[in-house]
Amino acid sequence: MTSRPILLFKEPSPDNEYENVLQEKGYEAKCIPVLQTTTTNTDLLLEYLVNAEVHDLRGVVITSKRSCDSLAEALAKLCSQPSKDAIPALAYWSNAPFYVVGEATAASVRGVQQRYQDYGFTIVRTLGESSGTGEKLGHFIVEHRSSEAGKLLYLTGDKNRDTVASILSKNGIPFQALRVYETSQRSDFGSLLETAIDSLSSSANHDFWWTVYFAPSTAKFAVPAARQLLQSKGIANRIGSIGPVTTSSIEKDFGASVDVTAPRPDASALAESILAYDRYQV
Repeated sequence: MTSRPILLFKEPSPDNEYENVLQEKGYEAKCIPVLQTTTTNTDLLLEYLVNAEVHDLRGVVITSKRSCDSLAEALAKLCSQPSKDAIPALAYWSNAPFYVVGEATAASVRGVQQRYQDYGFTIVRTLGESSGTGEKLGHFIVEHRSSEAGKLLYLTGDKNRDTVASILSKNGIPFQALRVYETSQRSDFGSLLETAIDSLSSSANHDFWWTVYFAPSTAKFAVPAARQLLQSKGIANRIGSIGPVTTSSIEKDFGASVDVTAPRPDASALAESILAYDRYQV
């Protein structure tokens, strides 16, 4: 029996974690990148990293891998300069908490720390990785942080929802938000999607496929494109989501019913939820 196809609207990862975990459950998954990212405000981020005490910054909030990438780019610039700033700055941040929205983000932060540990970033303390959503992370920070503990540096993108910022503001937790990246649809997204569908169609023989979305920003472009192309090929699809925020966005913006929402934002939780749903529907 052939594996049921799944289209994952996310950047591929080096270890192919999602594809491998889903394959173990009897699915054939392909990752399709949707967005391209441009780093912004690198010099201002560098200023905050180097002169954190001047700005009373005592921790960092990171809710996406793209923010980690921007942090890594700023650190690369810092460590490439013939300056004495890198070692004391990275030593400072080795003692500060990094609040993260999930385990994948925590892993990305740890990867940045390991890359620059020889420059003084000797350790990183990630907190909140079990939260899974911005709302839960916001409440986690409120529960574990005093309003007198100094400001948090909140790294955001141009499409961030204000959930975390709103919770922190309402509870008197000071923070400095900084937009460190901007996103737009990849110019080759349409061709990547069609190529993925064609490659899966050659071996697929199923009454429906799965499409899975990982963020409201990617769903904005991918939901209508996938719907149109799959319908044109006579392929029905069930919709999966990595979490409740993405589910809410899809249902509100497109009037589509999301069949499965992963209880945790990781590959195993997503795969188990999809498999359980398919078994129940048989």
